[in-house]
Amino acid sequence: MRKNTEEIRREFYELSEKNKGQFVLIIGLTLVISVFTFFALLAITEFTMQSFLMAEVSNDGTPRTALISDEPDHDFYTEREKWQKDMDNIMNNPKSSRKVFATNYVTNWVIDLSVGTPSEIRFWVNPLFSLIIPAMLISAIIAVLISSLMPLNIGFMRRLIERETVYYIDKICYKVHTYYSPEKNHEIEKQLINADIHDLHTFAKDWGIPIDELKIIRHALIWRMSSVLYRFIHPLKGMNIYLRLYFTEKYGNAILGLVYMGAAILIIVIGLRGLKFIPATHPSPIIFSLAVEFTLLFTYAFTLIFAKPEQIDETYESDDRATQQSLLSNIDNSRDIENLLRAFIKSNK
Repeated sequence: MRKNTEEIRREFYELSEKNKGQFVLIIGLTLVISVFTFFALLAITEFTMQSFLMAEVSNDGTPRTALISDEPDHDFYTEREKWQKDMDNIMNNPKSSRKVFATNYVTNWVIDLSVGTPSEIRFWVNPLFSLIIPAMLISAIIAVLISSLMPLNIGFMRRLIERETVYYIDKICYKVHTYYSPEKNHEIEKQLINADIHDLHTFAKDWGIPIDELKIIRHALIWRMSSVLYRFIHPLKGMNIYLRLYFTEKYGNAILGLVYMGAAILIIVIGLRGLKFIPATHPSPIIFSLAVEFTLLFTYAFTLIFAKPEQIDETYESDDRATQQSLLSNIDNSRDIENLLRAFIKSNK
């Protein structure tokens, strides 16, 4: 028995140890995916601006003045050559009062709204600063999903899922048999995999483990032994054991704290905008702050979705208390009945 116990403990210890190679791999994977995600967001943003907001977007390196009214030829889209000549004169004349800036597809966009109307306005937007946070969020989610499908020795998320699965199977084994054994572990795994809802209720009562946890463990076991296609279609069936039984409990408060910090940053940025320190025509800092707060709120909402209900840990304790109270009340009732019978007998005598 001792050898088996040591083998199980060694397996869990190896899974619990931080693997730097896996960590570097998932970070690199996130960065690579973020590049493609960022350019996809750029294309989507440009299409949205042009199609739905009817905006004129300039990001091809063409020089632009700070304001639309400063353009040498207001109708520069129809008389391109004349406009380009006048713009070159402005750029070559350092004494010109009209400042000119070059556009760039990654870092400097010009967005003109309501062109040709009295309410026309020009915005200067830094897409890299504005969209990097959403791009990183989407890339991190994709990288986590991919790492859950990788082999155990290189998959970061796959390792975390395996660690929690081993931990809870060991926990059940020790509760049921009071010792660790690979044979008993396999026996419990088979029982859970082949169990129906009635069997799970029976196991929950006999083992003293909430049925919701048993369902999560069962899904993780089925997910682990299934094909790559099944794991790809049902990623949450495997990741749920880590997200609900570990991640939300350990990092929930930390994420909530980050949400408040993001809200504080957003309040400061909006305050600076109200004090005119941030021009209305340069909304990139505000967009960045909104993106940070959105990302943090999304993460916090994610933790709330996967958090265990507060009543789940108290289910069996409350059942035991209710049983004890019912027994005590039955005892009290029987004593009252006994006293009534004795009084009745004495009165007859």
